[in-house]
Amino acid sequence: MYQPLISIIIPCYNNRNFILEAIDSALNQTYPHIEVIVVDDGSTDHSYEFVADNMKDQGNLHLIRQENQGPAGARNTGFNLAGGDFLVFLDGDDILHREYVENCYREYVNNPELNIVYCDVELFENKTGPWKLKPFSPETILLYNSIPVFAMIRSCVFQQIGRYDTELRCAEDWELWIRILQQYEGVYKIPKVLYYYRKRNEKTSITDYDKIYNFRHDALLYIYIKHQQVYRDSNLDMTNLFSCAVYKERYYNEWYRKLFYRLFKRRKYAEIYNKKQALTADNNADWYAPLNELKAALGLTVRA
Repeated sequence: MYQPLISIIIPCYNNRNFILEAIDSALNQTYPHIEVIVVDDGSTDHSYEFVADNMKDQGNLHLIRQENQGPAGARNTGFNLAGGDFLVFLDGDDILHREYVENCYREYVNNPELNIVYCDVELFENKTGPWKLKPFSPETILLYNSIPVFAMIRSCVFQQIGRYDTELRCAEDWELWIRILQQYEGVYKIPKVLYYYRKRNEKTSITDYDKIYNFRHDALLYIYIKHQQVYRDSNLDMTNLFSCAVYKERYYNEWYRKLFYRLFKRRKYAEIYNKKQALTADNNADWYAPLNELKAALGLTVRA
């Protein structure tokens, strides 16, 4: 039976402490016909030299270095070198189960109409347990990303759709899925853990969190503007998008809850936190007021 080449592309930016684990998990797949392409995206921690010194004898491993272009640019560079009929984009600090490629390809063989295949995910390191991906549907993909970046996709689809948008430094995979699903159908999630997502224990300042939020906020605006007609055709607007994405990410996450608890009295914290149960477009202003008060006190950007 014909078994096509499958390309596993690993973008690497300052992943020296983890990159060999990622590469090993890609090289040790049970599926026999793979190539692994590592793209060092301008690392400053000598990741490139570290990989080169430790992976000298791997004939199906290709290592390339480029100036920093962000994850989208690094993945596109890997695709330029790829010869596989299918693609898997593995982050440089994560791990593939050894049967991931075999299981995904089996689904393509059994269901030729498929174009995107992925699996359940397990968290490891700083946090453990299942990563609860939201259920996929063609409607909800416009509101939140329910397909992880490591999904196996057809090379011809990736090429035809125009690759990753390098204007984005985050959410580039979500934007790619939106484009693909405007032209193609066939998405399947294997109900089995075959991917391990590393949750690192990194200390991040309040100012850094604000920068990250603004970064993602800008990405959402870009996606909405780029696909504005698609949203309109689906009777969705920017309010729907931000309510499901930015709002949830920013105000429901553990870090903000801890911050509220530390800076507000217990009674006021409980009152603010419980508002999530009744939040609608009509009371958005009431919800933003205490958050803006908090951010102003910290010297951070206040958004209306």
